[in-house]
Amino acid sequence: MRRFALAISAVAALLLGLEKVGLYQFVPGGDTGFQFAPLVSRAGYSLHHENKAGDLISWVQLTVRTNGSQSPSIATLDWTGAPLDIASHPRGDGRHDISISKKPNPPAGEPFVWRAGVPLQIVEGQGAAFEIEDWAVFPSNQAADNLRLAARRRNWTMISWALLTLAAIGTVLAALKEKEQIEPVTARALISAILNDIDGRDEADTKRLRTFLKKVLIEDVPVGQALTHVGLSEAEGWLAKLARFQFQARATSLFQARVENVVTELTRYSERLIANSE
Repeated sequence: MRRFALAISAVAALLLGLEKVGLYQFVPGGDTGFQFAPLVSRAGYSLHHENKAGDLISWVQLTVRTNGSQSPSIATLDWTGAPLDIASHPRGDGRHDISISKKPNPPAGEPFVWRAGVPLQIVEGQGAAFEIEDWAVFPSNQAADNLRLAARRRNWTMISWALLTLAAIGTVLAALKEKEQIEPVTARALISAILNDIDGRDEADTKRLRTFLKKVLIEDVPVGQALTHVGLSEAEGWLAKLARFQFQARATSLFQARVENVVTELTRYSERLIANSE
């Protein structure tokens, strides 16, 4: 799970970085910030835009569906800009293309200045009622925008947030993994490292030596119990006592030798540090 999150976070950083620096555009086209909403007071819609560049010099095309075969009649309401012409072009499937521009000239209209923050309200006239199904905005100074591109941008925004979340999780997991790998330097940690470097006559002897020393030095087990644990019982007889003494003496000697070697190494590094600071 950790590796998966780290891999996903790497992909997320790559994708978001490519789009951020402009090397790749995941949703082509211009974002005009065009939106529409039904009017509350009467039948019609309020159109507005949130173009990042400010005012739009563009014309608009709406695809509307009507209840019957009659063409819709659409007019502007409370429009404070230049006079606009609205033309309807039937498509033959119960839908009509509505162009809003200064002088409609299908298939392209003449752009008009649409001030930022100024709503463009369109209302039903004497014709059939209509419902907006699609839209397209054609600015003069940037790529065209439409409903399909806007939907893709919304989806990519959601994906971006998800990727950012995964990237954050991956960063946290990486930090936790790094923290786990860095063991604090303590006496017990140093002793554990030294024990792992002690070797006996063979694999079985090495295991007995390390186990005995671990019991005594790290787990605070009495020497007698530690010897019994590795198979040297407290049976009567001088041979058994001699075997316990020889094993304890050999383990102690090996440990002391490794400790002296570590101290020598540490001293050498310390002297190097002092010499480099002069």
